[in-house]
Amino acid sequence: MRLKDIEKKLRREQESKTVPEVYARASRAPLNKLLSGETPARAFQKQLVMRLLVIVLALFLVAAIGLSAMWLAPSNGGSTPDCYACITVSGDGGELRIGLILRSGRNIVTAVEEVSSGKLNTKPIVSHSSQIKDFIKPNKGDKVRVSLISNASAALTDGMRFIVNELEYIYSGAEFDMITDANNAQTKTGVVEYITACGGRIEVGASADEIIKTYAALFA
Repeated sequence: MRLKDIEKKLRREQESKTVPEVYARASRAPLNKLLSGETPARAFQKQLVMRLLVIVLALFLVAAIGLSAMWLAPSNGGSTPDCYACITVSGDGGELRIGLILRSGRNIVTAVEEVSSGKLNTKPIVSHSSQIKDFIKPNKGDKVRVSLISNASAALTDGMRFIVNELEYIYSGAEFDMITDANNAQTKTGVVEYITACGGRIEVGASADEIIKTYAALFA
């Protein structure tokens, strides 16, 4: 077969093939949105908004998960008594001594009038709803001592602030002297002796946690 015959055959084969028209379809749905007439600024704004929405949604989900964990987590510190407070008032009416079991340093769980009119109460009336103002009748010149026992520094700080604020409110308008101390050896000995006198069992030299636990159980 001659070269010219081969060329003629190839031309006929090419002419018989149909080439699909893709331009019309590509022009109707372009890959680049800019081909549809959208400006570069508009396209950039859309992309930026979408990215910001994704970031905000992710932050919201993280915050929601964190808050849910905080709400659902059990609060051990808020359910266990962590402080014993002894308030002693000396005045014309004799000595008054109140024992308090506090939770979280500011919530009164148990209130016991240990001494009234200078007399030790071994079978005291126990209250789980009374406040400090229910026991103290302020008189000018009273000498008040506040002693706290706890192993938790936050409970000591919060408890002392709470009691002092209450006493200052009770004595508003009346002059009085007040001293404060924390984890005093004399106070620990006194509360251990009182627990024993009321029928409780506790060893001399017991820790602050043991004192608080035993006192709370004895007057529950």
